[in-house]
Amino acid sequence: MEGFTQPIQEDKKPSTQKIAEGSEEYLQHQEANEFRNRTLANSRCFGFHELESVYSLRKMAKPTEERLSSFDPKIREQYREHIENTRITVEEATLQIHDIITKNIKHFKKVVTESKSIPSINNFISEIINQPKLRDMIANEGRSLSRKTISKYKKLRLSHPLYDKKFNDIKEVDQLTALIGSEKISDALWITILRYHKAVFEYRVNKFVESMLPELTEKFRVAIDGAIDRGELPLDKDLVKDRMEHVHVTLIDALYASLENIGGRFRSNDNSVVLDSFLTSNKNRKNRLEHVFFQEMFHVLSVRLITNGPGTKARSGTIHHERVGLRFHIDRENHRLFSRFFWLNEAVTTKLQDKYVPTVDGQHIPAKGYVLERALLDVIMTNGKVPIDVKYFVDAYFENLDPAIVSKDRLPAWKSLVEQISLAWEKGFLNKVDDYVKKNGIPKTIEDLRSGNLSTDGSHSDIPETDEEESKLK
Repeated sequence: MEGFTQPIQEDKKPSTQKIAEGSEEYLQHQEANEFRNRTLANSRCFGFHELESVYSLRKMAKPTEERLSSFDPKIREQYREHIENTRITVEEATLQIHDIITKNIKHFKKVVTESKSIPSINNFISEIINQPKLRDMIANEGRSLSRKTISKYKKLRLSHPLYDKKFNDIKEVDQLTALIGSEKISDALWITILRYHKAVFEYRVNKFVESMLPELTEKFRVAIDGAIDRGELPLDKDLVKDRMEHVHVTLIDALYASLENIGGRFRSNDNSVVLDSFLTSNKNRKNRLEHVFFQEMFHVLSVRLITNGPGTKARSGTIHHERVGLRFHIDRENHRLFSRFFWLNEAVTTKLQDKYVPTVDGQHIPAKGYVLERALLDVIMTNGKVPIDVKYFVDAYFENLDPAIVSKDRLPAWKSLVEQISLAWEKGFLNKVDDYVKKNGIPKTIEDLRSGNLSTDGSHSDIPETDEEESKLK
């Protein structure tokens, strides 16, 4: 999934200019992001920041001499006053730690209610239950719970069809569910769980970077180079090489971040790809990991329309991607950020992923993500007055704009796509469909397109369909 911030009202429209991917401003932006991404690699884990706070508070509660013993003898006295002034009592530390852990548990309970998080919750539970020490600690604390409490939270867990049925007859899972749900779990047990989860996450990150990522990268590069050689993709191999060398790919804990069910995201703002760490947990998920990796790397290779301007309330910094692939995210004349065609961008990306991801033992494993989005694209390609070849969408998806070109034909692939859609349907059709999706959802849009009943009030805001219209957005 390619990620952007949501539309936010602007007080004042910023002055921006389009810049090239090879410009000095963009290269400096990329270098800063590379450093930041390396620094934060292991912090994208559920409970990481809470554990850091716990360690800090426990350290502040230690006697002054014990804390000073870790310093070089030559500088100890320089820090004595600071340490004495920041020292807290054990009781104060305990109360503050309890507050931090309670808030974290409440947050976890909120995450549990989100359907897209349940696969990660299943993995989290499995991770805990398979650790003997944690399982014993859960059983010990769980003895204090009444059967009524355990039954109550077990029913809540089992009421959701996505929860893994292999946990149904495991007593410690029922106890853990009840301990968390009733918030009777001890700080010590929850901290131990978080510490183990963090250790497992760090192990997965290191294993991924050292062995899995090179293999995935090679498979993707072979697939793309072959497609370029066969004339299937309008890409330059030097651009592919440069994009793949500069993007930062790492794992992220899905309990920490809001990932869609596909398990990954390309973050254009800091040029990084983050993948759900649980995808690396066993061999059965290998093909799933390849699918998600290919999905996000196609986002990396897709068109980027980059602008440089002052920071605003809607976004921080100066670099902004007004377009990535077929999704637009631009400053409109009404002074707000406006997003278009998320569904179309993901549909084309997933079609590419499905076509080029490696087979397993000679068998093609179909892509599972963005089913409705792809169905809508299929209707658009086949149900109009004339069929539209998917090649028009793919060419526009990869077409990069050079800001130095002032010709009216600087976006020929986008222009050809718009012409084909207008021929098959009507002028302004994509904007009309996008408005309909936002208002009525994809299933209703598909239904009404097929029946010929799709209609809007005509108030949609247009994405430029010609070079003249595009120039007005400068």
